[in-house]
Amino acid sequence: MMVKLNLTVVCCVLLLLFLPGRASAIVGGTQVSLEDAFSRHLVGIINPATDGVCTGVLIAPDVALTAAHCFDASRTPSDFVVVFGRDLIPGRGGVALDVAAIRIPPAYDPEQNRSNSSFDLALVRLSGPAPLGYVPAAIASEPDHFIDGKANYIAAGYGVSTYQGNDPGVLRKLEVAPSKLLAKGKLIELHDLRAGPCSGDSGSPLFRVALSDGKARYAVIGIQSQAVQRAEGGKFNHKICEDIGLYTSLAPYRGWIEENILFRDAP
Repeated sequence: MMVKLNLTVVCCVLLLLFLPGRASAIVGGTQVSLEDAFSRHLVGIINPATDGVCTGVLIAPDVALTAAHCFDASRTPSDFVVVFGRDLIPGRGGVALDVAAIRIPPAYDPEQNRSNSSFDLALVRLSGPAPLGYVPAAIASEPDHFIDGKANYIAAGYGVSTYQGNDPGVLRKLEVAPSKLLAKGKLIELHDLRAGPCSGDSGSPLFRVALSDGKARYAVIGIQSQAVQRAEGGKFNHKICEDIGLYTSLAPYRGWIEENILFRDAP
């Protein structure tokens, strides 16, 4: 989901001038620290005119992957900036870049997406490479998209800390037990009655974590689409962030991502 953030952009320097209150993110999450290596993959995607905030994940030095519905109000690249930093509050070291181009699957439809989270992915081309210290995340290989009871999973984003909150802007994480994840075709469901993604976490990644040579390696298996509550008859109610987080599984869309990652302009 997208959430509002008070933000002003000054000239081409793109300085973050105002953000209300102390920010936090992800319901039930904890603040990301310097030791959390996955933070070098994460970006904030902001529309200053509408105060909209989404989260994205770098998959190339100048390309971020996020949710298509972040651009339902506008697909004009110049309406957005991409912000780098664990904390988007002014004066805390954030760096921002212009958006050069946006690409969304042709089959994506906003109305259909609201009912079944379909094709909810977007590629964002930056005006230049990410700042020093930021690197692309890997997209999980096909076998790693299956939920492994012995693997570790992490969700992270810039969203609000409580439903109906207005405090986006600080990168937080949620360590997810495999038992709380359910892969269902094009979606991955995160089931937790006390925690989950919320407004501002749209487009945020769900990582599968593996150890290699004693270091954690993070591979993206899903991109956050919606937060919903299960209702009678298997239907979803919306506007709640502590029941089911819906992630678009990247497994069915690997081909589209690979075919379009070098894009320069909208089709």
